[in-house]
Amino acid sequence: MFQRVRYGIVSAMLLFIVTEVSAQITMPDTVCIFTSKIYQVNNAAIPSTYTWKIDGVIQSAITNKISTTWNTAGTFLLTVQEHAANGCDGDIKSGLVYVKQGAQPDAGADTSICFGTSYKLNGIGGSAYQWSPSTYLSNSNIADPFFNAQLPGVFTYVLTVKDANRCNSINKDTVILTVLPPVKIFAGRDTFIFINQPLRLDPIDLANNRLINYLWSPATGLNNPSIKNPVAILDHDMHYTVTVKLLTDA
Repeated sequence: MFQRVRYGIVSAMLLFIVTEVSAQITMPDTVCIFTSKIYQVNNAAIPSTYTWKIDGVIQSAITNKISTTWNTAGTFLLTVQEHAANGCDGDIKSGLVYVKQGAQPDAGADTSICFGTSYKLNGIGGSAYQWSPSTYLSNSNIADPFFNAQLPGVFTYVLTVKDANRCNSINKDTVILTVLPPVKIFAGRDTFIFINQPLRLDPIDLANNRLINYLWSPATGLNNPSIKNPVAILDHDMHYTVTVKLLTDA
C-alpha cells in the first residue's frame, strides 16, 4: 500500500503591475485610497488555479493575478494559494497593503476685501497644494499665495492637496473672495452759514458700498468726527475732509 503525498510550491514574492510594465515589489505595499492595482504570482502559462483572499474574504479571481480597487482606508492582508493541475496545493503567501486616506484640504474662510488691495490665502491640510484657477494668484502651487484684486467682483478658488504619501485629496475645498467696488464718496457742497449756526454734514456714498467708519478731519467744531453726519458749529471758515472705511470680513 502506497500513500501519495500531496505538495506544491508557489512563488514567494507577490508582484504588482502598473499599466503594461511588470515591476516587483516587496510587501507590504502602500497605496492611496481609490487606487486600482494588479497583483500577480507565478506565470500565466502554469496550468494552475489560485485562491485569492483579502482579509480572509475569498475573491472572484482564480488566475495567477488579481485586480482590485482599494476603496477603503486601512490595513489589509492579501493572500494567495496555488492549486496545481495535479491536485497539489501550494503554501499560502501573504502581504500587507496599507491604504492611505489622503489629505483633507481647507481653503480657508470666505472673505471680502477692498478694491486695489491684496489678500493672502491660507490653505492647509497637505504637503503639496494646487489652487485653481491661477488667475490673480502670485503662485498657484503653494499653500498661501497672494490674491491681487484687479477688478471688483466675486472670485472662487478651488484647493486640492497631496499628503506626504503623494496621495491626492479625495475632496476639494473652495474659498470665495469678494472684491468690493472702489469707494466713491461725495462730502457735500461748499456751504455758507452764519457764525455759530449748526450745520449737519451729509456725505453721499456714490458707489453704494457698505460704509461703516467715517472720520472727519479736522475735528474742530464737530460734535463727533467719527460718525457719518456730525454737526458743525463754527465761528470761522473751515475745510473738512472725510475718510471712510468699507465693511469687509477681512
